[in-house]
Amino acid sequence: MAKDMRYNNYNIIDYNADKWSLDWTQFPGLAYIPGVTEWEDYMFRTLNADSLHEFMQKKWYYSVYISIAYIILIPIIKQWMKSRGKPYNLRTLLTFWNSFLAIFSIIGVIRCLPEFIHILRTKGFEASYCQSDYYKDSRLNWWYILFVWSKVVELVDTLFILLRGGKLLTLHWVHHCLTLIYSWYVFGDVPATARW
Repeated sequence: MAKDMRYNNYNIIDYNADKWSLDWTQFPGLAYIPGVTEWEDYMFRTLNADSLHEFMQKKWYYSVYISIAYIILIPIIKQWMKSRGKPYNLRTLLTFWNSFLAIFSIIGVIRCLPEFIHILRTKGFEASYCQSDYYKDSRLNWWYILFVWSKVVELVDTLFILLRGGKLLTLHWVHHCLTLIYSWYVFGDVPATARW
């Protein structure tokens, strides 16, 4: 079936989740991180990876709908804050929010960077953007899915700016929309460029 095949390094590869490996000792990086590994294992075994991947691939246009809703909400929230007159003090909540995103990003780097370094050292620069070898490592697939979903969650950053009475730059909301749409759209094809 077409949905089960992916293009990889000039070859067609089988991309069924039952081919993904849960033997993490065969891949670069830490095989075990206390708490994180158990959570990854639980999530991978609980969720149907094939269905999840198929959803991400077939419903990529949801990212466009989310972005449109986001763009529509920005002037509405701006107007509401203008009529309110007084910005919210969200310092404590913002500290927790940024800490959560930082921890998420650090764990994501711990999981994804070793494979990136490994491919650069063993196969070279060209392979880092041409060979999708990571598709067999369920950890990397899971963290790439989380990365895409995090683009939706990060839209809340804009809410913090607006509710605190800050000036919203065009670059900010354009960046959020483009990264959400692009990352969701390309995820379905498991591109080697996802490493970058």
